[in-house]
Amino acid sequence: MNTRNLISVLFLLSIGVHLWAVGVDNPELIHWTKPLLMPLLAFYFWLSSKAVDKSVKVGILAALVFSWLGDSLLMYQGKAEMYFLLGLGAFLVAQIMYAFNFAQLKNPSKKKMEWRTKFSVGLLVIFYFFMLYTLWNFLGNLKVPVILYGACLVGMLLMAVIRKNRTNETSFSLLFFGAIAFLVSDSMLAVSKFVGPFPMAGFWVMVTYIAAQALIVQGVLAHYHGEPSPVKKPASKGRR
Repeated sequence: MNTRNLISVLFLLSIGVHLWAVGVDNPELIHWTKPLLMPLLAFYFWLSSKAVDKSVKVGILAALVFSWLGDSLLMYQGKAEMYFLLGLGAFLVAQIMYAFNFAQLKNPSKKKMEWRTKFSVGLLVIFYFFMLYTLWNFLGNLKVPVILYGACLVGMLLMAVIRKNRTNETSFSLLFFGAIAFLVSDSMLAVSKFVGPFPMAGFWVMVTYIAAQALIVQGVLAHYHGEPSPVKKPASKGRR
């Protein structure tokens, strides 16, 4: 078994143990397993990224490091609000890093944005304001941080959406659904924290969060290893 496969196995085992710990509400095991997830995923990405542009490689690794920092800080949010704010700040930086690098992960295209892409952009903007409206009366003095983070999160997803027809379908789909999963995870986390907990909230937040990070990493790699991007072939000028 090579190193990358070993890291993949350890990552999957860590996911399984962590989700079990969340499901049975075992704080001690959660404390030990949660900080393992992003370093293992980052190591897997690093081992798989020989074909990835250096700037993109550094950017994605930085996003995973800040995600790990956010994970670690949020484990202590029950002790003081400062930990929540610092964790939110770490994830805000991660979203900015993702958005910036998603913008680099697309090939030049003269195609106009499809109506479906424009529709998706519109839905994202509507969802952003809907979530703010839903949470507004529960945010207290956290309105500004939540507004800023939400805007960065939606911006990251917009950068994923506009890659349509500018990369191969595998990369677009993986990265797009990863970004959607991130939005779903953070939305559930926000509702659970500010409005009120719902059944198995922590479990579903972590399932969607882990899926988001893994899909994003695979989507970045697929941009370099997948099938060629769709390109409109020029009309033949051969003899008739």
